Amino acid sequence: MQRVVIKRDGSVEKFQMKKLINAIFSLLEGLDLEDDYETVFKIAKELDLKIPERVTTEELDLLVLKAIEQLIPTHYLYDTLAVRQLLKIINKDIDRRLKSFREAIEFGVKEGLYKEELLNFDLDKLANSLDYSRDLLLDYFGLTTLRDRYFTRDREGRLIEKPQWFFMRVAMGIGNNEDEVIKIYNKISKLEYLHSTPTLYNSGTVVNQYSSCFPAGTPVITKEGLKNIEDIQIGDVVLTAEGNYKVVSGLFKRIYKRNLYKIKVWGLWGSEETVKATDDHKFLVLPKESVECIRKFYKVCPPYQNTDKYYPVKSVLKRNRKKIDLKHILKREYASTCVKTEVNILESLRWVEAKDIKEWDYIVVPYPKETNDIKEFCVLDYIEQPNLIEKDGYIYKKNVDKQNRTHEFNRQINKIKSRVKLDYDFMRFLGYYLAEGYINKFENRKALVLTFGKKEKEFIEDVVNLCIKLFGIKPSVKENKDNSVRITLNSTYTAQFIENLVGTEFNKKKLPYEVLTADIEAQKGLIVGLFRGDGTAVSDGYKLTLSNKTLIYQIFQILLRIGSLPRISKVKKNHLATEEHYSVHISINDSDEIIRLINKDLHKITAKPSNKKIDAYRFRYGDYVFYKVDKVEKEYFEGIVYDFEVKGDHSFSANLLAAHNCYVNVIEDSLESIMDKAKETAFLAKYAGGVGTDITRLRATGSPIKSLNAKSSGPIPFIKIFDTIVNAIQQGGRRRSSQVMYMQPWHLDIEQFLDLKETTGNPYLRTPSLNTALWMPDELMRRIKEGEPIYLFDPAECPELVESWGEDFTQKYNECISKAETGKLKRWRKIDSRDFYKKYLFKLAKTGHPWLCFKDRHNEYNPCPEYSVINSSNLCVEISIPNSVDSTAVCTLASVNLSKHLNEDKTDIDWDKLKDTLETMVLALDNILDKNFYPSKESKKNTMDLRPIGIGLMGFAETLIELGIPYDSDEAVKFAEKVAKFMREITYKKSEELAKERGAFPHYIEMEEKGKPYPYPPRRNAVLMAIAPTASISIIAGTTQSIDSYFSNIYSRDTLSGKFIVVNKQLMKKLEEKDMWNEEIAKKIKSNNGSVQHIDELDGIIDKRLFKTAYEISPYRQIDIAAAFQKYIDQSVSKSLYIEEDLRGKMEDIYLYAWEKRLKSTYYCFIDKTVKGEKYTEKVNKRGNRRGLGGLRRSKQKTENLEEIERMAREKYGDEIVDKVKSGDIEGCPTDPLLNKICPSCE
Repeated sequence: MQRVVIKRDGSVEKFQMKKLINAIFSLLEGLDLEDDYETVFKIAKELDLKIPERVTTEELDLLVLKAIEQLIPTHYLYDTLAVRQLLKIINKDIDRRLKSFREAIEFGVKEGLYKEELLNFDLDKLANSLDYSRDLLLDYFGLTTLRDRYFTRDREGRLIEKPQWFFMRVAMGIGNNEDEVIKIYNKISKLEYLHSTPTLYNSGTVVNQYSSCFPAGTPVITKEGLKNIEDIQIGDVVLTAEGNYKVVSGLFKRIYKRNLYKIKVWGLWGSEETVKATDDHKFLVLPKESVECIRKFYKVCPPYQNTDKYYPVKSVLKRNRKKIDLKHILKREYASTCVKTEVNILESLRWVEAKDIKEWDYIVVPYPKETNDIKEFCVLDYIEQPNLIEKDGYIYKKNVDKQNRTHEFNRQINKIKSRVKLDYDFMRFLGYYLAEGYINKFENRKALVLTFGKKEKEFIEDVVNLCIKLFGIKPSVKENKDNSVRITLNSTYTAQFIENLVGTEFNKKKLPYEVLTADIEAQKGLIVGLFRGDGTAVSDGYKLTLSNKTLIYQIFQILLRIGSLPRISKVKKNHLATEEHYSVHISINDSDEIIRLINKDLHKITAKPSNKKIDAYRFRYGDYVFYKVDKVEKEYFEGIVYDFEVKGDHSFSANLLAAHNCYVNVIEDSLESIMDKAKETAFLAKYAGGVGTDITRLRATGSPIKSLNAKSSGPIPFIKIFDTIVNAIQQGGRRRSSQVMYMQPWHLDIEQFLDLKETTGNPYLRTPSLNTALWMPDELMRRIKEGEPIYLFDPAECPELVESWGEDFTQKYNECISKAETGKLKRWRKIDSRDFYKKYLFKLAKTGHPWLCFKDRHNEYNPCPEYSVINSSNLCVEISIPNSVDSTAVCTLASVNLSKHLNEDKTDIDWDKLKDTLETMVLALDNILDKNFYPSKESKKNTMDLRPIGIGLMGFAETLIELGIPYDSDEAVKFAEKVAKFMREITYKKSEELAKERGAFPHYIEMEEKGKPYPYPPRRNAVLMAIAPTASISIIAGTTQSIDSYFSNIYSRDTLSGKFIVVNKQLMKKLEEKDMWNEEIAKKIKSNNGSVQHIDELDGIIDKRLFKTAYEISPYRQIDIAAAFQKYIDQSVSKSLYIEEDLRGKMEDIYLYAWEKRLKSTYYCFIDKTVKGEKYTEKVNKRGNRRGLGGLRRSKQKTENLEEIERMAREKYGDEIVDKVKSGDIEGCPTDPLLNKICPSCE
């Protein structure tokens, strides 16, 4: 096989292995190796057979990288070489397009990827501060993660950031001046600390710059009427391009400083532009090239005939105000008509960006296409009067007389028909009312009044007859001196029915959904009545003018529904008018039938129908309506633009045009609050935030809803809404968003809550994408410990339990028990506390959820109790900030890498260096609070009031190993407490210094002004410390997560960047120092599931205690370490617990121990192999023989054990689930140990 290499310029040359080997040798430059040839030839051997016959230089670079990657588990040297090769690939790619850091920043700003403020810095000074040697501080896993998930890309998806450019961009988004930027850069580029993922994603960037939007004031058609785009809220129902009504599921706004495109559409808003939009906002358009007119020619010569086949010809045509001789274009323009063909023009329909729309394109104008099945109105549903009943088709008011001295019904009040058909007659009456009617109110009575001109006798008679027919009441008719006639329907019930249906007053009436989607024949009646009342006959049809913008839009929509192709415009306001006027124009050309039905001043309509004008400017094809684009212009704009997301149909009607939308806490016991928090959740998740939500306030299943005379479905179905949200939204486009739901376990639906993460059962009561956590009061933990029963309550009956804690909660809880047992509460239940605790722990072991957080402990250390109680934590349970319905806690996080703060001889922490890092972090995080974008007003309020920050820790386990301190030791606990105490002292002192410079957090000042000062010195931030899990940033830093130990000494880890073999490099180096790292030792570690504790060859060679894996460390010791940190951490410590299968029976005691040690929170619970990271195991072929590093043939005993496990699993889960797990056809590893042991991936 003759292999060839295709170079970047397209030239082809013969593949030469020597060149490839030289390239690999270049990766070893500067490394002091005894035998570099052996290293190079190992890579070449791994690579040789994988090179295809034809390969590009880019592909060759990637093949080298993959060959090195395969060797990483054998020696940490290959990790270094993989980093160098990946850097080579990244740099080559970027250098072809961007020559310098300055050029990259300028490009990013120009493309709308970076904020313009970045250009205000001295870019040359910052460029001179870049230290590219720090690239080599990254390991391969970390650099790959940065490349795939964090580095900024252009619109074509190409990288525009190198590692040092990335760190500098992050620092530029945080620092206020060059000195601050350089100091922050130096810290994060040396991996001494890192900000949390949202900050690394978004700092210095224009978040969602790709989103297209409209300026404020753009009208949007909703189910409830017209709204400006800036007033749209989550839960609003809007009209889409397809003519359906869909729910708004997300909102978005941003600052925009570029050209807006003004699109002027014929027939829509006269001389004004129809809509303004950002350049990339899409509209549903039929390009002019797609509209082909096939003409049919007729002979035309004077004297001409006015017939269907001959059209009058004038000698001149006014076009663009110039007179043009028509003799050369006579045939083309006037001697032919368009003939409709069978070609499906909808195949050419497409979404076109505003900047690409052209004159003579046709744009879709949507209208409601659905028709409801409502045949009649029940008048009682619209009347708010006591003692009314329906009898024999009429509404009566029942007399209230206990002694039966009066007639059953009140005879002084006119009875009216109880049901009104939604037909042509009623809609015609409604049209008359919309045009000429209002509700007259006097004392406790109401009357419906309509006013006509004296000469409109036919219409007056029609209204009187309709009143009798529809309501069973004859109205009074009175002529006034001003030649008007007043029709009065003296019926409070009728007046109230009509008022509640469509409103009153000339500018406040609007049509409900029932009318907007009524039968089309009935809607014709509405148009007839309306135009008879307010319509004016003009030469080619009728013009309706109203000072009610919402209503005029709705009439336009109904006209489209019934087949008309109306025009709409804004009427020039005269000096006497107090309101803007709007008009709708219908023409004889497209509305002949409805004009005849209106039958008003027909003699004034003198034009003759002409389909030619319809086809040229607007037309209907199928159920789509198209209007011609007249003009597209640009206009520079600086200000806020808006957009929103529509669930299920990503479009809406922007000022009548079909537009595409962008792609985009505590919940009170109300639908509005649920939907508000769903919106807030979506946006917090969209901007890369993990969200925690308290749903304890939601009433229990079966709880009565008085306003609807119905029963509540409980919180579980609403939790499913949030599950769908987090499953749909990716954080910053880079990772799946996440959320946790908190519930206090006295809630009546707590047992359903425990089942949410189950993999079987009703899918509508399961939340695979959502996390769950218990917000446990001390009183319930005490009852569990002492075996006393637990009482469950409906929060609708015991709302006082939600925010109370400590002794106050205990008192109120006992009061609720007393009420329950004396019959004063309707909905409650008594359960065995130990049974509940066991069931909870079973679910925790099986699914990893719900997590357990201690409500009283969080509130006991609340720094601002006057602000609010702490109702819940966040996704990873490290946040402990006062929060409420109108104040959502958001904390900006960063974590110090403790392993980068050892002194030179690695005998202790470099405390001065750690102090400097912590002070830099306080300053940087406080800066971020003022620069952040807050997706909701609730999150901004909390942040501005309290200015919370969260400084955490990573690399703790790595540091212990370097210092020679076993994790599972008293010395480790003392060291943890020493570090935490130091962190608290330094961060608090720095925050107090910032308070003198920048001011204390506003709530602190507020309480001082109220004379209720808090008992601590003024500081800039209410809270400053939180130990987060650091799952992502610890990968970048190349260190151990948070305060956790090593999970295993060798294991595989799946991420969005791929699957990586993670080896404990500290162990590898220690063994190499003793000349003990070799393939045989590696094999033994792998076969021992990553443990070194039972490898006899290592006895006395290394201190095995240093390298205990997560499951080999006592869970009690893990809790001790967390408690040592929690003693000084003002927020919370996020700590997962790793429990061996043998200790599963002690879980009850373990979690009671965590409560007694005064932890605020616990995180995941991993039982033996239930963790998602797979242990690195040997490969076994189908025959059971060893392959590669190999594994031992399964023993007969092991096979029999697996058969027994499979039998038990089938009994528990059924054949379908077991077969699916065995085949590997599952989204993730099962959490039940039974299924786990038969899962091929886990094994």
